[in-house]
Amino acid sequence: MFYKELNSKNFIEELKGLNSKLDIPLIEQALILAEQLHLNQQRASGEPYLIHPLHVGYILGTIKADSQTICAGLLHDTLEDTSLDYETLSAQFGESIANLVEGVTKLDGFKSSSRKDWIHHQAENFRKLLLFTVKDVRVIIIKLADRLHNMRTIEYVEQEKKERIAKETLDIYVPLANRFGLAIIRWELEDICFKILQPDEYHAIVKAIDLKRSEREIYIQEVVAPVKSLIEEDSIAVEANGRSKHFYSIYRKHLKKSISYAEIYDLAAIRLITDSSDNCYRILGLLHSLFQPVDDRFKDYIARPKANQYQSLHTVVIGPEGRKVEFQIRTRAMHKIAEEGVAAHWVYKESSPVSFNLQIEAINSILNEQLDNPSEFLDSLKFNHTYDEIIVITPENDYIKLPVNSSPLDFAFAIHSDIGLSCSGARVNNKFVPLKTKLKTGDRVEIISSPQSKPSRDWLNLVKTSNARLNIKSYFKKIESAEVIFIGKELFEKRIRKSDFRVKSDEDILQLAKLFKISSISEFFASLGKGKISFADVLEILTKNNSENDTEEAEIIVENKPDSQGFHDVIFLDDISNLMLSYAKCCNPKPGDNILGYVTRGRGITIHKAECSDPNFLKLLEKESQRFFKISWNRAKNIVPSMKIDVSGYYNREIHFGIVELFNNFNLEILVNKFSSHGVEFKCHIQFVNNHFKNIKLLISYLKKLDGVSKVKIIK
Repeated sequence: MFYKELNSKNFIEELKGLNSKLDIPLIEQALILAEQLHLNQQRASGEPYLIHPLHVGYILGTIKADSQTICAGLLHDTLEDTSLDYETLSAQFGESIANLVEGVTKLDGFKSSSRKDWIHHQAENFRKLLLFTVKDVRVIIIKLADRLHNMRTIEYVEQEKKERIAKETLDIYVPLANRFGLAIIRWELEDICFKILQPDEYHAIVKAIDLKRSEREIYIQEVVAPVKSLIEEDSIAVEANGRSKHFYSIYRKHLKKSISYAEIYDLAAIRLITDSSDNCYRILGLLHSLFQPVDDRFKDYIARPKANQYQSLHTVVIGPEGRKVEFQIRTRAMHKIAEEGVAAHWVYKESSPVSFNLQIEAINSILNEQLDNPSEFLDSLKFNHTYDEIIVITPENDYIKLPVNSSPLDFAFAIHSDIGLSCSGARVNNKFVPLKTKLKTGDRVEIISSPQSKPSRDWLNLVKTSNARLNIKSYFKKIESAEVIFIGKELFEKRIRKSDFRVKSDEDILQLAKLFKISSISEFFASLGKGKISFADVLEILTKNNSENDTEEAEIIVENKPDSQGFHDVIFLDDISNLMLSYAKCCNPKPGDNILGYVTRGRGITIHKAECSDPNFLKLLEKESQRFFKISWNRAKNIVPSMKIDVSGYYNREIHFGIVELFNNFNLEILVNKFSSHGVEFKCHIQFVNNHFKNIKLLISYLKKLDGVSKVKIIK
């Protein structure tokens, strides 16, 4: 492929040709600084290093990025590879550009030869990149431009490393480019990676395309001429052009349909570009009057855009000689978004485009997951690498986009994690269906949920989306964490009794944990249970600690007297709030009650009143006392955790009772209940005890379903 030759002398003129609205003096300043800082640096190819940032800046120019983004592209390696620091950069170019450069700068140099350390380092680099992307989406645009130029010049890298980089690009950067609608970058990255990872298939496609290139171009002209003539007769302005499919797209179609490359009819698609959405539909009608449309091959992405904001009408028709031809009909604005994605929304402002909030939320959900394992975090970045979507409908007539072959569970988790985790069944088109059912476009889906329902590990085999998979794994990780804490606690208590040390109070266990740089007792027990620290390590640090303190006795503290049940205050509730907690219905513990935690088998920790009289509880207490531990509500003993919700809408006689009944059904204790009605409207303010209540989104969804409710708001 031919790439434009760039140097410091022609760069600015080339940029002006791409966009007349750029702040050229600002970009010239960035170019001068980049030239100074990268002086005498070379790339692996032997060419001056400056060539790389010039191409990154130019790629950003081709997708109409703003001036600040192009400046950051020119300077993107300066914090990492030169003596420049953030403060100097910020003083010269402002915080906005400095933050963009900081966002794409990798963490300090990696020196270890361990693969485990390398994975950890990579995970932290990607975590940083995404954190900065959430703050300013332009960070990912710069990173993608950087990766594109690196892939264009990857031939100078050794084969093994080349394949690793290509796989990483295909797994992580390509889906990111797709999410943000950067089609031009995505297509080229895919083709380069395809050429590296599957060279034989790549060259077979190139050969198949080249063999029929002239024939195909003549055929496209024969199809376009009557189409364009008919449209212009109807006084509609239109541009028509044929675009060859990129190689990786053809390869995916070859795999999906199990047909030879020669048989793939839509190696090229014809685009019809016009001025308005109305014209798009008028052109579609004219096209179908000229050629017979192929059943089930029409897609309306104008009425229902893809998640990355892509809009177009797609149709396949039977053209001359009985050959199938694909048409894409769109407006100029839609074409701009289809090619440039998020950058097309950027009208030289510093705030993220609202239309890409869903993409930012998806990144946020990954960052918020408690993924301790770096490999797990990297896997979570491998966004659903599919461009085939279905659109299903909620009971409220909202549209949800999912990958092909998604199940009702994917739908449930797309609504909210609480809906997914409490899913007990599903209705599709008013019929009960198994959770393994594959959804289709147009299906109306309703999730049956219950507070008693729990996920199954089998669900991991049923879901298609990374969001659903992450939530299910997170659920079981919390359950396993509870079991690990119990194992560590039991191990500690058994071994400490056989040692010469006496560590009995919760305060002293916390002090011991801090010697391991661990901030809570539950985390200390979990580290013992997982084997991250051994009891030999505990004995060693106790011995060292006592030796340093020159104590006469080999013990940290005299044993405290236990309470009447034989338990010591060991764990605070806020230390284990990230685990799977449930509150026993037999005794319904409330803040202020003396409570015990019971480590169940596979269902997390159940919290009971210490004086619970339920026969099953008493039997467990007698037979499995080692699985119980005393819990304090929180460190501020007098604080009752609570939450406030305002509900409003149109008054009816049943509404107040319905709201209160719903809170009772969720076993929530109401502290404040204020209700008022004015004419046809009502307002209800509820404050309730929030004992780490996990189903707040589910509660809100049920409140919204009550007849008359129009608004539900959580009061911070």
